[in-house]
Amino acid sequence: MSGGITAMTTRRVQGGTLYPSTQRITTIKYGDRAVKQKEVPTQWWRQLVHTRNVRKTLEENYRNRNAVKDVCIGSAASEIEGRKRPSLVVAIDSSEPDIPNLSDSVEGVPVTTQEWIPPEPDTGACNNNCNEYDPAPGGVRVEATDFEDFPGTSCCPARDSDNNPGLITCAHLWSCSSSNLLNRELLQGSSSDTWEELNSVGEIRKWSRGDDFVFADSTTTASDINIRDDINFSGREVRGYVTENGLEEMKSTSGSDNVKKFGINTGLDTGGSIIKTKKSIEICEGEGHDFVEIDLPTLNGDSGGPYFKTYFDGMCLPRGLDSRHSVSP
Repeated sequence: MSGGITAMTTRRVQGGTLYPSTQRITTIKYGDRAVKQKEVPTQWWRQLVHTRNVRKTLEENYRNRNAVKDVCIGSAASEIEGRKRPSLVVAIDSSEPDIPNLSDSVEGVPVTTQEWIPPEPDTGACNNNCNEYDPAPGGVRVEATDFEDFPGTSCCPARDSDNNPGLITCAHLWSCSSSNLLNRELLQGSSSDTWEELNSVGEIRKWSRGDDFVFADSTTTASDINIRDDINFSGREVRGYVTENGLEEMKSTSGSDNVKKFGINTGLDTGGSIIKTKKSIEICEGEGHDFVEIDLPTLNGDSGGPYFKTYFDGMCLPRGLDSRHSVSP
């Protein structure tokens, strides 16, 4: 860090070894550049790293058990230096016979179980930002070329490694039978338009079923529509994204780090907090991993929409990931 010195006290641990009392983590990035960093308690950070490792072990141990649908990172009721203690949450399908006997702690990490809820069929509706936008921002109606009148929500503008602009939304707008989404078109326009009349935002250049996202490049199609660098209602440019460590940091202090969300069905909601990370979602033949669950309401049609927080200098940071409506910028 240039331009200043940060003083940190140290703690003595077993054997007399000293370690800093705080750990600096990157919470927001723009491309590969760190935009925002934060000091977090080293004891909490060490416990988070340990929890991540234990989660991987449990996931591997129960990979072949039909009853175990997910092992994700949550938060315990106890705290470490004023932050919520990382914990593990195991989703169990009680209709299966091979339910494991789990203890309430594994290697010092609290463990709880929850009943697994199967994902609902996704059919869309649009009550907000349903019209044609030129240029197109995040938070507006988009549609796949697979189904007529089956809308989702655009997440946010983004740029690829070649600096080409595009829009991100969820991959599950396209049928699971579509094995390759490359070069498929993302459509945008009014819900009153027919499928053939919707505008083409761009062609899909990057996509993942597992992470449930598509990136539609607006420079590689004969489209009359351009990309706008904001979320429609916010009036602020999207300038970065929250890192995995940043999500965990927000989750540990979610009472003050509130999240906003926008979907074309339910509109804008504020004051949400992050509940779980590393959550698996069954999308197409069991695919779907590393999602984030947030306690804000969503309905069909909100799929793909942005989850975000407004930071300094008018920075909006979409993170459209939740238990069913998801996309990863």
